[in-house]
Amino acid sequence: MNNRKITLVGRINQPGNVCDFEIDEVLSMIKKGVCYNQDLRGVTAFIQSQSDHDVQNQLKLQYLPVALFNGTFSYKNSAGLKEYSNFTAIDFDRFNNEQEFNEIGSRLCNTLCVYAVFRTPSGRGLKAIVMHDNDNPEYHEELYLQLLSKFNTPATDTSVGDIARGNYICYDPNLWVNDNCVSYHFVHNPRYINNKVIASRTCATLDKATLRNALSLLKPLSKKSDESIINILNAKWRKDSSRWKEGNRANSIFNSASELCRAGVDMDKSIDYLIASYKPTGMNEDEIEYQVVRGYQNNVDGYGCTRNVFDNYGKSKW
Repeated sequence: MNNRKITLVGRINQPGNVCDFEIDEVLSMIKKGVCYNQDLRGVTAFIQSQSDHDVQNQLKLQYLPVALFNGTFSYKNSAGLKEYSNFTAIDFDRFNNEQEFNEIGSRLCNTLCVYAVFRTPSGRGLKAIVMHDNDNPEYHEELYLQLLSKFNTPATDTSVGDIARGNYICYDPNLWVNDNCVSYHFVHNPRYINNKVIASRTCATLDKATLRNALSLLKPLSKKSDESIINILNAKWRKDSSRWKEGNRANSIFNSASELCRAGVDMDKSIDYLIASYKPTGMNEDEIEYQVVRGYQNNVDGYGCTRNVFDNYGKSKW
């Protein structure tokens, strides 16, 4: 039986603001133009009236919710995957004219594995929701590349299959749903190499306890204490007020944790420091700790590599 649950994110820059829905509930939101009690009709019309692509992107970021069609997530990040779904989204854009737009739309509606088709927020593209029978998230990239090959058209989205990829949703009263959809049959090629999975197995899947033990074996020798290094970096970061602005905080915590990891600072001390710095902004401790651990997971191979820089702090200009 198909796994039909997916996740909605309130805004693309609020990766922890998530809620799970049945996919048909989300498609109904698109068709009716109401999501999270937000009226999508007016903002969709306004975005589509803009001719500047950069302006459209900024408006989408500020005003549109995001669907993660590949499954349910505790956080908009591949490490936050809770359960993989049997749906994925593919974009079709860069149409030369409205006739080509309609032709591709008709072709999609006549493809058995396409479950739904709707207009993207720009007004100039189409999004196809494809149903498939792959149950292993480690094969998602391979599945996605197979689908891109299947939909052999110059309008096809050529991005790789990021499992946590977000898709802006907007109002489309003409959204089409295939009640007789037949799942795309995925066949795994044992010789296919997924570099993302290999990388994730070496770092991002380490749990906090295992990561802490690994870091303890790598502890660098230094004249400077962890506290001194934290104070040095804190003085630098406090000069950049954008790090505490809403929408930047999660990324700032991740970047700070990454730098603290490369400086060889104890992970628990980094967690305490960043909670003290960012909790007053309204972020909860779990979200802050998640970003810190993620920063250390992604930089464990470089743990302590910049430590010696801080030994000479004060002898020359920072």
